[in-house]
Amino acid sequence: MSYENVFIHSSSFFLPEKILSNSELSISLNIDENWIFSRTGIKERRILSKNEKTSNLASKACDKLLKKSTILPEEIDLLICCTITPDNLCPATACSIQKEIGLKNAVAFDINSACAGFIFGICTAYQYLKTGMYKNAIVVGVDILSRFTNYDDKNSCILFGDGAGAFLLEKSSKNSFIDFIIRSYGEYNDIIKIPSTGTELSNLKPFLTLNGREVFKWAIKSVYEIILEIIEKNNLSLSNIDYFILHQANQRILDGIANKLKEPKEKFLSNIEKYGNTSSASIPILFSEFEEKGFFKEGQTIIMVGFGAGLSIGATIIRV
Repeated sequence: MSYENVFIHSSSFFLPEKILSNSELSISLNIDENWIFSRTGIKERRILSKNEKTSNLASKACDKLLKKSTILPEEIDLLICCTITPDNLCPATACSIQKEIGLKNAVAFDINSACAGFIFGICTAYQYLKTGMYKNAIVVGVDILSRFTNYDDKNSCILFGDGAGAFLLEKSSKNSFIDFIIRSYGEYNDIIKIPSTGTELSNLKPFLTLNGREVFKWAIKSVYEIILEIIEKNNLSLSNIDYFILHQANQRILDGIANKLKEPKEKFLSNIEKYGNTSSASIPILFSEFEEKGFFKEGQTIIMVGFGAGLSIGATIIRV
């Protein structure tokens, strides 16, 4: 049997228990909660407790992943953590996760590509597995942007929530991935920014800033273009795509992309209403939640696109 392919063995997600609702934000910001929903499509988001950090949240998603898997922890030889909210500037948060869940044989490192991070992460893991350097890889997307949110800024604090999602990839005779495209546009690196060093430096106030209008325009244009590029590159058409799993930045962005592609909005899966923008975690959370519900059917084709600070964007076509 040939093991030349890379297969999504399993997926998982984990969310903090605490819920921050629009009604709570509306009181503190003195705004109408319906205004929040109309601008974002978000009704509530999850917030990590103060006594936990990024690695704790990611470890819970990874532990859940391993419990669903037939692959043992000692068989994992690569762990990639995709995050912009690390525990510390050094060491890599992936190393803390490795210790916490007992991946004693895994090389571990972080990728910082913001909301595009998970696509960059699975693309990186794919290359390691495809070349035969490693056999089993965990890629976890995790961010706790609540620690970097200015809750006096009504335009940004309504967006973000905390969460973690993970894939276990294995070298296999079965194939999940058709293609990848990843890109960065450094000339726009100031549009989304966090001037910070780590989540444990609680004496600092390093708030996330973003130019919402510019992000909105760039996201719709860039996601539209990369979707058309990747399907054309692989001799597919939009009609061949069963679902689109896009970074859950804002429901208006998702709807705008669907309208520009002239595709039914039902093909654009969404859970932003419940969780808000969870940055690099949004794609694996969305995929795993729908997979756990038995939503996908074998042979379906899905495009995933992550986009965010950098500015960075990544797309992949998978077959479930």
